[in-house]
This record gives sequence, C-alpha cells and structure tokens, in this order.
Amino acid sequence: MVFLPGEVVVDYSLRLKASYDPERLWINGYANDVPCYIPSVRILNEGGYEADTSMWYYDRPTRLDPASEDLIVNAVVAQLPAAFLIPPNTNAPVLVSAASLDGYSVGARFDRTLEQSSAEAPASYQLTPASIIGHAMLRADGKSVSLTLQNAMPGSFTLAANGVMGLWSNAVYSEVQGMRLPLTAEDIGIPMEVGSALAVGNGDIDVRAGGKDIWDEADVFHFIHQQRTGDFDVRVQVASFDGAASSAKAALMVRENLTVGSRHFTLTVYPGQGNWTAFWRLTQDGTSSVASGNWRVPWPGINYPNIWLRLKRTGNQFIVYGGANGHDWIQVADSFTPVPNYPQTVEIGMATTSMSDSYSGVPAAAAEYRNFGDIGLATPPQLSLARTGQLLQFSWPAPASEFQLQQTAVIPGGEWTSISNRPAFFNGQCLITLPAPTAIRSFYRLIGPGPSP
Repeated sequence: MVFLPGEVVVDYSLRLKASYDPERLWINGYANDVPCYIPSVRILNEGGYEADTSMWYYDRPTRLDPASEDLIVNAVVAQLPAAFLIPPNTNAPVLVSAASLDGYSVGARFDRTLEQSSAEAPASYQLTPASIIGHAMLRADGKSVSLTLQNAMPGSFTLAANGVMGLWSNAVYSEVQGMRLPLTAEDIGIPMEVGSALAVGNGDIDVRAGGKDIWDEADVFHFIHQQRTGDFDVRVQVASFDGAASSAKAALMVRENLTVGSRHFTLTVYPGQGNWTAFWRLTQDGTSSVASGNWRVPWPGINYPNIWLRLKRTGNQFIVYGGANGHDWIQVADSFTPVPNYPQTVEIGMATTSMSDSYSGVPAAAAEYRNFGDIGLATPPQLSLARTGQLLQFSWPAPASEFQLQQTAVIPGGEWTSISNRPAFFNGQCLITLPAPTAIRSFYRLIGPGPSP
C-alpha cells in the first residue's frame, strides 16, 4: 500500500504501476494531509486548473516545480521492495482468438487492454499463409483489433502478434489458430446505414446494424447466416446489445429465403423490456405477428451477458427457447410447423435491426453475439496436448466449445482453477495455447457445463 498526501493526479498511479506489479499495488491519495493538488509533469505542461488556478484556493504563491514528480516517485521507490518490480514480459497481452467472415477482415482478441500505437502497427502482426495487413485498428473495448487485409485469407490461418504492448509497456510473442467462418454477413433490404460485422472468434461476432425493422410485410435488417439442411439445434449468446429504439432487435432467426418478405420464425431479445419474444411471418410477403402460445417470456432477473437464444428444427417442426446460461432452457411460444413446410435447406442466423430508418435521430444498433453454434455431443470430448518449445497447445472437439479448461498443481486434493482464455477453432477443434508452466508439475482437465459437470 502506497499512501500519498495531497490530491495527486492519476499519472502518479500509472507511473508506479508501470514499474511495479499493478495486481499487488494499492495507491491511496489524501493521506494525512491535503496541501494542494499534486500535478505531474504532463499536467504542468498542459496548464489549467490542477496546475495553476487551484493553487489560489490552497494559498500557494505559484505552481509546483516540474521536479516535484520525480522527487515524489523516487521517495516511494526508495521504500518499495524490489520483489514488487514487474519482471520481464509480465502483464504482456496474449492473443486469445482470431476469426474472419469474408477473408479480408480479421478480428483478433487479446486477454488484456492494449497500448494503442503498438496495437495499430500492422508490423506487429503476421499471418500464415502470408497475407499483407494494410491496416490495424484498436477497437472500442481496448482488447480487440480489426485487421484489414490486401488479399483474402483461406479457410484456416495462424495469426501471430509480436510487439503488441499492454498498458504497462510489455510485449510477448503469441499466436492463435483462426478460421474463416462459414457464415455470410449482409443487409436484407436496403437500410439507410449499411450494416457491418466483424468475427473475433469462432461463433463470436460483433455487429453494427441500421434497418427499419423485422416486421410488417418487408424486413430491413443485418443478417449473419448460413444454410442448413435437415435437422439442427442452434444456440447463440447475446452478450450485449445497444439499441435506442424500444423494439430494436437482436435475434436468432430461421428464414425460408433472403427476400425482404420471406417467411420466418424468430426469437428476439428486448433489453428495454427485459424479455424474449417469438414472432413470425406465415406467408411470403404477408404481415408479421407474434407467435402462438406464450410468445413473451420475462428474463428471470438476469442481464447481459446471460441472455441466450436457441432454435431447434426436427423434421418440419421448429421450437425456440430462451436461457440464462446456455444450458437450461425455457420454451418461448408453441412449437411451430409451417404450412406449407419450409424447404429442407433454410437460412439460419443472427438478425439485428436498430429501427433507425423508422425513427428520426435513432442511431445504429451494436450487438455482440457469442458462442453461435450447435448444441449437443454424441460422446464426451477428449483433451489432447502438444508442446512446441515453451508453448502448450490444448485441443478438443469443437462441438464441446462450452467445456472449460482447468488447471491444478496437485493431484489429488488440489484446487482447480479455470483458464480464462477463450478457445480458437481450427479443423473442427477448440484450441488454446498457453506458456508452459514454470512449476515442476501442472495438471489439466476439461469440465463440462451445467450444475453437475
């Protein structure tokens, strides 16, 4: 614990946490005395209230000398144990996942917040097979990057990061396996604002969408979809949704075709209303209506990211469900058998509309979809491990993506801790790459979802 008197500005905390382990350092201001604001050199150069005019209220004749920052920090450093210094490569960001929808844009996620200039340097990344990265942009969450390529990537690839720094100016080499997802992102109808989507992992897609609505006789929305033939059982997590209109939609939809008036069966979430709602269009170019039965189910006291949607087809019957964890489900509306039957091959996917075309001043909607994929496993998954140098690569079948990798140092009786890294996906496998442990032994296991894994 570091106690500093005065109204110290945040730069003192940031500077000390850049040299000392921020996970074990607690910095306090206003300790024992409040002589005045304590500006940093940066604040003194900028001028303004903290540097200058605030001194009037503390009866100080002038601003502090720029040497004050070093004097204060050096006094703290003289008392902090060296054991708290950040060792090399500690707190360096590591790639967690990467994916692409169209082959020309790759989304990459890291396990912590990034320093902007290194994150946006195309030279910090390398793709295999080789592809020229024309542009890199740090996204609003601070932990993910959008890469724009000059030539399209094939179905699978390796993304390496070398030189991407965290907030504490450390960098380490890391890589993940990524894939071009078998999904198509496009606008249905012609929205006033063109929609966009970026895949950041297998089944993980961020969307920005305009649109009029999914209702009445014609739909205008952004659709991320794939063709499915025969039976299926698909689920997706709506991790967040920002839509100003009360009926803006983040939905899971099965659609007969890609025309604006197609028949469909859809389950949506309404964040402002706190419910799952099922609705449909029963005839081509016909009007829309809520589904039969209990078509609206309130969320059971939960909020994002605990909002899940599920859509199942068995023969010609369709059922939709809502859930709070991706494993326990509540049926929404009655089961539905269209007349005439839908074709064997249909379009299924994530539908997003802001309704900004309907209401003046309403912005586009932003949705984060996670874990889009099939439900169900025929057999328990098997965990495999390979070591390359100082890296361990764990893999298990992709249909078990909801299973979690855990680690312990002692068997039996050791405490199992979950690995926070989300898996990448390659050739039908979940993949997690970790640095090899420094301990003599480390044990790993997969643990399944649900209350009794």
